[in-house]
Amino acid sequence: VVMARQLNTVAFTNHLLSDIFALTAFFREAKSQNSQDLVAETLDHWRRVAPHLKSSEFPKFAELGDDIEKKIPIEEQMLLNYFIWSNAAAEQMLPVLETILQRELIPEFQRSIRNYTPQIAQAAVEEIATRHAKNWPVQTEIHAVLWRTLGDPLGGANEAILSSLPVEDVVYDDLPDILEARWEAKSIRDDLAEGYLEEWNNECLRAFDQYGKLSQFSNLWRGFTCGQLRKLLDEEYPDRNLPMRLRPAENYGSSVLGPLERDYMFVAVVYASPIADRIPLVFKNPLAANQIAFSQVQVFVPEERLFASEYRDLRQVGKRRQYWIGEIPHDINGANASGAAHLGGLPQDYVNESPSRGFGRSQRSDSRNLKSYYFWRDRDENYVDGEGNLRRVPKLTFRESRHDQNEAWTAMNQNWETQLVPSTAVLMPVIVSRYPSFPGSPPVNPPSLGALDSLEIHMLTQH
Repeated sequence: VVMARQLNTVAFTNHLLSDIFALTAFFREAKSQNSQDLVAETLDHWRRVAPHLKSSEFPKFAELGDDIEKKIPIEEQMLLNYFIWSNAAAEQMLPVLETILQRELIPEFQRSIRNYTPQIAQAAVEEIATRHAKNWPVQTEIHAVLWRTLGDPLGGANEAILSSLPVEDVVYDDLPDILEARWEAKSIRDDLAEGYLEEWNNECLRAFDQYGKLSQFSNLWRGFTCGQLRKLLDEEYPDRNLPMRLRPAENYGSSVLGPLERDYMFVAVVYASPIADRIPLVFKNPLAANQIAFSQVQVFVPEERLFASEYRDLRQVGKRRQYWIGEIPHDINGANASGAAHLGGLPQDYVNESPSRGFGRSQRSDSRNLKSYYFWRDRDENYVDGEGNLRRVPKLTFRESRHDQNEAWTAMNQNWETQLVPSTAVLMPVIVSRYPSFPGSPPVNPPSLGALDSLEIHMLTQH
């Protein structure tokens, strides 16, 4: 659970980093007010045009000129209120946001997560073992250690070479594909930041999008905030404040373990005191080693399941027939999830906020929120139905077209979970036989089972 939560935390802070860029650009424009003179000039043009429209011989144009004259002071008041409001918010928020970026506080926090996760996980399993021991009828000393499938405990000697948390820092780590990794990380960060800025602008400019179109303020504001964002991303922080990524399978390859077992499987081993001699001189326990119990666990991203009721349509695609399951919307409940009557405002100042479901941005993997499932019929097959009639049905091959990454194993996905799995680690004999060596490791005496292979261990334990 600790490992899954830490991966979710890395993903959350990756998204938070892009959101910080978006809000910094937003509040920089709120402070500089670049659009103020342009919207004033636009309204002045309308003010000069209105009398000419009023004097038109066509009634509709005459009415339009009269309405424009009435609308101008209303929009001027809207603009004045927004400029005052946004500037006051920028004075409070902008220094905080710029400090976060200048000091690279989010990447620094992520590095701390990666460095201290082994200690946190070891403390968690030891605490759980200690609490269980207190509830046993017979007082017994119990310790627990979380092992990597490499045969090394979390926080052990391999930590400096290959971190237990399978994420990489594309800025400071010595990676074989460093240039490509930085380019990819920057692309992901920039795309997310643009998406978040679009959401903030859509939410904050509702009144101008619906009722204040005369001044063209919403279009001008969007243009200037996008310019502020591009300056941040391309000029000020082109190679800093980049998101972390999952460790690629090809990096630090092992000839023994596959990437799934190496990076996402862990083994918890519990050590208990040896069984005491119950009848001295009649029965003597020949084993001085600790009793052990162990289980294997995996962190993973779950996949959604399909049901027959989700079939929606049947379409002909070339020579193949395509069964369209339909687009399943994922309720993003982000900044644009408030009620239709809401007219916008500054971030965190929203009213009428009424999300329809219990999760929001923190559960999304990116700003895209639709997914389509497809089945393809490659060839026909025959079968006999219950009435003895010969029927012809398609052979279906599942394919899918994802507009989001809700099921992708990436460092941008915030849906990591954990589950127990069969204890089939290749190096299980090494794990259960080796003394755990890491800072603060408990005093245990593991049994000598290193001569067994993983199949024999599996037969003995029936996991």
